[in-house]
This record gives sequence, structure tokens and C-alpha cells, in this order.
Amino acid sequence: MNAWAQGACTIGLTAAKRQYSRREDGQNTSAGTNGIRGLVVRDEEKYVTGTISARLFKDQRGIQPHFKQSQRTHTSIMDPKSGQRNLQIDTLRGLACIMVVVFHVIGLSPECGLRLNEGALKATRELLGYIHMPLFAFLSGLVYGWRPFSGNWGVFIEGKIRRLIIPMLVVGTGYVLLQAITPGANNTYQEWQYMHIKPVAHFWFSESIFIIFLAIAVLEHFQLLGTRKRFGIVYIAAVIPFIANMGTIWFSLVGAIYLLPFFLAGLYCTRFPLRFTHPRTKGYLAIVLTGIFLLLFGQHNAGDDRSALALVIATLLCIALLLTEVKINWLDKVGYYSYSIYIFHVFFTAASRIGLMKSGVTNIWALFIVGSVAGIIGPVLVETIAARHDYSRILLLGQKPSQRS
Repeated sequence: MNAWAQGACTIGLTAAKRQYSRREDGQNTSAGTNGIRGLVVRDEEKYVTGTISARLFKDQRGIQPHFKQSQRTHTSIMDPKSGQRNLQIDTLRGLACIMVVVFHVIGLSPECGLRLNEGALKATRELLGYIHMPLFAFLSGLVYGWRPFSGNWGVFIEGKIRRLIIPMLVVGTGYVLLQAITPGANNTYQEWQYMHIKPVAHFWFSESIFIIFLAIAVLEHFQLLGTRKRFGIVYIAAVIPFIANMGTIWFSLVGAIYLLPFFLAGLYCTRFPLRFTHPRTKGYLAIVLTGIFLLLFGQHNAGDDRSALALVIATLLCIALLLTEVKINWLDKVGYYSYSIYIFHVFFTAASRIGLMKSGVTNIWALFIVGSVAGIIGPVLVETIAARHDYSRILLLGQKPSQRS
């Protein structure tokens, strides 16, 4: 080998060593002491690709698997190193937020919201009923799979209590009190002695997902989700009470049973990536065909949201949305505030409706549009303000205190 070639090899090896060192220092991560490794996603481009799979690679030196580093600014949701977000998943979270807000603006029944008995908006609400909460649970399972239970029970439970239970107790209680003293409010809470033991309004989701996280941690502890076979058995065991409509309203256990199959489906997509050719085309095609079916036959053939067909439809739509790899900047920004929007949107949707109606505005579409916009923008402002102070960060948002020195 001549001198020029030797020099080129030396430069190349030096650069490779530096790149490896930077990668090892900045990215090497273990999923925890339970032996599940390499599940922390480092790159949204390389995670959801033509096979919905993370492209793991392994260094010749035998280091643990990594995910290749992207040149984009967005990485996995709340990456422990960068703190940046995943554009695709935040886009889907933004879509789920809009669905939830629209669903509640219209109203769960003719006794709440806009109090509609018929029309396009009522039909929209019924269609959204199949997907809006399953999508939230699916994304929760997907993201959990990137940072699974590590075996540290104290840290895991403390984090979930802070994130889910504290805001539920504080904001949920405030919601009940405000609803009780506000003229024109719908369906005021009656069973004060059972508040939060029986879930309050939409805050049932916080209780239900908390129970799911505890159940998943137990399953992880006994390694019941570590292989496709064991995972499949657990999934079937979760589907049976779902279809049988089992559960009790106490502590929102019925909600946990409802959401668990979708959470598991999301986790499966992270842990055991599905493989498709032309995934985007198939994703959009599945969405279109499912949408046509729901529009033409959904009200009469899909059954309620606890039927087997409803489970198939919602799971199919969740996976199809993931396949599309859709990334929309403004939805990504909405998704960034997804938890705050879910917790606080009802304050603003109800306030806008009551305020407009007292001002003489009765047009349904005006009430719908203003309420939907208020339900998105209002919670964003709440988080922006609450995040400035440690107490409000913890009590209202479930976030850790800021790291100000």
C-alpha cells in the first residue's frame, strides 16, 4: 500500500473512531434490567419506515443495538438525551386531540354538548366514537414500547402517579366544582362522596391508563410480553373481557378493559415490527375503505364500541395511520400539547358554548367551530403559563419541576 493510501486509511479510521465515540457517549441506551434492549427509539425516520420497523444495527465490537441517528430535528417522543419530539407520532397525537375535542363539543349524547338528535355533526360524533380513544391508547402503547418498564417499581409508579393521577385529582376536582356553580353547565356531577372513585367525566382516561400501566409492568416483570407467542396469549386474554363488556365503573376499571387491547396493539408495533411492502399506499387504502364502510354501514353493522367488529375497525385504523407515516407541522404542534388539551379542553369548549348562547348566538355551526378552536387553543395557553412555575407544573400538568439552578 502506498503512502497516500495509508494516509487515507488512517484519516478514515480516526474519523470512524470519533463518530463511534460520539454515538456511544450520546446515544447508547438500555431499556432496563429486564433484559429488553434497544427499544428506545432514536430516530423517527428510521423507526417507522417501509416495514414499520426500527432499523437496528450492531457494531462489530458487540455493543448493544442502536438506532441510526437522523439528520432531522425531531427524534423520539421525549428522547432522554435530546428532549425532542417525534414528528410523526405528535402528528397522530394532534389528530387524536382534534377528534376528542370535536367529539366533546358535539356531545356524547343529546343531553350534553350541542344536544343534537340528528344531522351531520351527530353522525360525525358516532363515527369518531370508534377511533378517538383507541388511537390515544394505541399511541400510548407505542411510545411506552420505546421506554418500557425497567424493573424499578418505585420510579415507575411515582412517575405515573405524578403524570396521571395528580392532574386528575386536582383538575378533575376543579372541573366538578366549577361545573356545579356555573349556570348552563351540562350534567353536573351528583355523587360527590364517590368523586374519582367513580371517574369524573373524561378524566376516566387517566385512571384507566394508570391501571393499564400497572398491569403492563406486572406482565413485563414476569416476561409475559417478551415473545410473540406469549404476547399473543396476553392479547387474547385482553380481548375476551373487551368483547364480553366486562368491568366496573369503580376506579374506571371498565375503561381500562376497553383501552387495553389498543395499548397492546401499539406496544406490539414497537416490540415486534410488522412488515409490509408499500406501507403508505396500503395505509391510506385501509383508511379509505374503512371510512367508506363506516359511512355506509357503520351505524347498523359495526355495533357499539365494545363489539368485535369495532375492535377490528379501530385497530385497523390505528395501524393504517401509523403506516401512512404522515407528518404535518401544525398537527405536530397540536400533538405536543396533547395531554394538556385532553385534560383542559372541556373548560374552554363549555365556556365558549355558554358564552355564545348567552350572547344570543344559536347557530350550531358557529358554536361548533368556536368551541373546537377554543378547546385547542385554551389548553395550550394553560400549559404555557402553568409550565413557568413548579407547583403548577406538578399539580396541573403532571410534569417534573423545572431544572432551573
